[in-house]
Amino acid sequence: MGKEINSSTKLKKDLTDMVIHDMRVPLTAVLGSVETLAELTESKLNAQETKLLNIAVSSGEILLNMINDLLDISKLEADKLTLNKGPVPVRQLIEQAVCQIAFFAERKALSIAVDVPTDLREVMIDRSRISRVIVNLLDNSRKHTPAGGHIVVSARQNSDQMEIRISDTGRGIPKDDAHRIFDKFAQLESGHVGGRPSPGLGLAFCQMMVEAHGGRLWVESEQETGCTFIFTLPI
Repeated sequence: MGKEINSSTKLKKDLTDMVIHDMRVPLTAVLGSVETLAELTESKLNAQETKLLNIAVSSGEILLNMINDLLDISKLEADKLTLNKGPVPVRQLIEQAVCQIAFFAERKALSIAVDVPTDLREVMIDRSRISRVIVNLLDNSRKHTPAGGHIVVSARQNSDQMEIRISDTGRGIPKDDAHRIFDKFAQLESGHVGGRPSPGLGLAFCQMMVEAHGGRLWVESEQETGCTFIFTLPI
């Protein structure tokens, strides 16, 4: 009986991974088409039309990131993920991540500040995956910060590691619940954490990916005072 259950569970997981992987192909085609359309019509569109196209591109990128997160979690759990590391400028990495959620932040009148010195050393990372970590953390703050709030992204070099912080002025998380938000499928199991809808797989991916790079991710927060997500990366 136990073997049958394990076999059934593995089959479901394999089918899920296959469906998620197949979703990436048409989404990539849609995203590429919209990006090409934006480039071809850039000089012919008014400000509102340009903004709508940019929102479509940003939305597609975030959805593609979610699919890639699911696939990477599966690979990490199976110990089959290969990191493609190279030297990456931290400020450039953060600014590009901020651009991905800028349109959504504007819709809530949120301000996003970047506080990163220009003389920081490069870090050896898998650029696309750590970019997704930052985008996930930014989007989490964006979702849970009331209209008119603020988000600050900062980075500092401490001896042999880089420390990146994403702070918001949202509702915050009670200390007793802080560890639960990194659980996989936390959204399905716990519903709400400290008044903030739990982010499900997003933060689970972030923690697993940072740890795969030899770093650490944690949150500092109290109710009604906002959250600060902090992660480190070896230099």
